[in-house]
Amino acid sequence: MMDYERRLGRARDEMKKRNIGMMFLRYDANLWYLAGIRRQTPQTTDENSYGNYLCGAYIGAEDGLTLVAPRMGGGFFQIEASNKPWIDGVRIIDESEKPSNVLLEVIKQFHLDGKGISLDDRTWVQSELEFQIALHSSKFSLASEIISPMRMIKDQVDFVVVSIHWGLSFQPMVLEYQMEIAHQLIDSGADIIMGHGPHVLHAIELYRSKPIFYSLGHFVFHKPKEVSTLLEPMKRTFQDFGFRWRSDETAIGKVVLVGPKVARVEMIPAMIKNGDPVLCDNESATPVTDYLKVLSRFLGTSVSVKKGKVIAKKGLT
Repeated sequence: MMDYERRLGRARDEMKKRNIGMMFLRYDANLWYLAGIRRQTPQTTDENSYGNYLCGAYIGAEDGLTLVAPRMGGGFFQIEASNKPWIDGVRIIDESEKPSNVLLEVIKQFHLDGKGISLDDRTWVQSELEFQIALHSSKFSLASEIISPMRMIKDQVDFVVVSIHWGLSFQPMVLEYQMEIAHQLIDSGADIIMGHGPHVLHAIELYRSKPIFYSLGHFVFHKPKEVSTLLEPMKRTFQDFGFRWRSDETAIGKVVLVGPKVARVEMIPAMIKNGDPVLCDNESATPVTDYLKVLSRFLGTSVSVKKGKVIAKKGLT
């Protein structure tokens, strides 16, 4: 069972931080996520119910959640609102009244003087014009700024681990777009990023005390004989230029948690043999740990090596 009241509480806390007095959401995915209200049909621009451009949910920062619906089809939303104590009621727009007057009636309950307004990203132009006329002194922003970070994580988890496939094959450097995505994911609620895809080990970064393993290499990789044959020329080219062929190097990413915080981050080197990872001893781990120390330094991560393991230090609080 989804805890919609808790979700609304989190959204309202963020609204208060941003000095937003009211949020308007259309009958769409964000409203379904936040309050459990389904949409009757996909809302398209050629829908022509009377006053439809002002229909949706009006959510106050302190309290109050009113649904506005057209007379034709409004019964569906009355049923949707039933048995949901977090919804105050459904205001039906009748053809005998001006939609703009209904808007003024609904927003009056929220006492919006000096407060901002958050609008659904898919709000129609006509809707925005009506809001600007009614609330000409308010600052407007997008509802996604509040809801999107919430939708990145589940309500009932302590830690969020994101596994992501990215990067360029066989090259050792983290690309700028990878760092941007990783930082955005952590800013949106992720706690640990586990990367894969380049077929080689990449650096580790600590961003806001959260570990980003940009690539752990193949780890488990049972490649057909024809793939191995195709890789041989590339392997020889690397070696001809004096570079170490690192496709068989991999690692285990280890994160030690103490309560809600990351207390320790390690990378434990391994070598892939017959497609499976085999832990390195101290001697065979040295080339791998030295390699990871150099790469991680480029990202501002200070690491030490202890008993053949790479331990990240700088960046943890």
